Amino acid sequence: MSSLVSFPEATKPSLGNSQWLLRLRWCAVIGQLLTIAISYWGLNIELSVSTLVTLVAITAGTNILFWLYLRQFSQIDRKGKLANIEKYLLPGILLLDMNVLTAMLYFSGGPTNPFLFFYFVNVAIGGMILPTASAWLLVTNAIAGVLLLLNSHKTIPMLSHSMDSEQSSPLHKFSFFIAFVTSCLVVTYFMRLLYQQLAQREQQMRLAEQQQAKVHRLEALATLAAGAAHELATPLSTIAVVAKEMSRNVNRWNAPDSLRQDLTLIQEELKYCRSVLDRMRAGAGEAAAERIADITAEQVIAEVLVGLRDAQRVVVQRDALPTTSLRLPLQAVAQALRNLVQNALDATPTEQSVVLSIQQVNQGDWDIRVEDSGAGMPDSILKRIGEPFFTTKEPGKGMGLGVYLSHNVLSGLGGNLEFESCPGQGTVASIRLPKSVSNVPVG
Repeated sequence: MSSLVSFPEATKPSLGNSQWLLRLRWCAVIGQLLTIAISYWGLNIELSVSTLVTLVAITAGTNILFWLYLRQFSQIDRKGKLANIEKYLLPGILLLDMNVLTAMLYFSGGPTNPFLFFYFVNVAIGGMILPTASAWLLVTNAIAGVLLLLNSHKTIPMLSHSMDSEQSSPLHKFSFFIAFVTSCLVVTYFMRLLYQQLAQREQQMRLAEQQQAKVHRLEALATLAAGAAHELATPLSTIAVVAKEMSRNVNRWNAPDSLRQDLTLIQEELKYCRSVLDRMRAGAGEAAAERIADITAEQVIAEVLVGLRDAQRVVVQRDALPTTSLRLPLQAVAQALRNLVQNALDATPTEQSVVLSIQQVNQGDWDIRVEDSGAGMPDSILKRIGEPFFTTKEPGKGMGLGVYLSHNVLSGLGGNLEFESCPGQGTVASIRLPKSVSNVPVG
């Protein structure tokens, strides 16, 4: 079974209150229809069936509209619409339901109807999910409805007698008991549901706080890396100048070949140190600004392959390359992908290859995959991928900055990076790039 790790995206707003209210209203519709049917046809109680069914239809019709409205949340601005739901739509729906309840009680015995208890259900739900002002408005509406019913309602003979009188039927007491039990069950169920949602939200907040603390630590490390790169640049430049001068004069000194080889090695290592420092600066946001331009998949692939060790082992799947271009900085994208491809090459045995593929998705976005044939990674290591200075390579083979810097670049461009791996089955890096980005500095 493979494991998946992804770098976090912005948390989407929750629609829990709206969705369980939607389900509650459907339960209410079914319960009301069953109660009307049993009372009228089963118990032969005289009711204004057409009027009561019409009121139930109002609840069902508005719930269908509510459901259609909530379905839009996969395409529209969730945050702004969610605020409108909490401020206007939920109070409106609960006020409508309470007035429908008042009307149904009016035509079915008024305050003598046992289902008067459901005022408390509506008030309890309003107190849980509505803003303060709207919750008190709902309470005021309930008080007004009960006052209306106390003074005017359609009398039901079976319900008009006190339960203590001899004329009261056992069914009267049983109906009160059923109404009370139903109200208790509904209130308890949704109070527990709300508690679970609050617990989940609290857990999400704790995770968000942990993630924020991690981001702060990463920012501190990036600042440290930038400072170290700045401080090391000067002595390395001095060493590079001295090594170059020595290389020019080595022929006049009749120096042995071992000295020539040492000077060559020093210059090569200085170039490597310079590339490391450039990457550290880039991770801290100090890379030179790059102009945004239209780039094609072929351009990105060509740029990624430049400078790779063992580039001949990279197999590019060209049969499904996107025909459209992205409006992104080419060098930034190529460097981020190059780090990932180089990591894949380092993890793959020398006799095997790494697969690089690019496909178009979501009306212009690109889905890029880098697949290696390495040993794979267990969950314990996979969870740490992307941490600065964490590496699975041998000492001296890497600094643990490649994935961290790639993630910084890709997230800055509006993309995201995910890793999927399983011990013994290699690793897949999946990159999603947007078709354009506007927050990159223009040089």
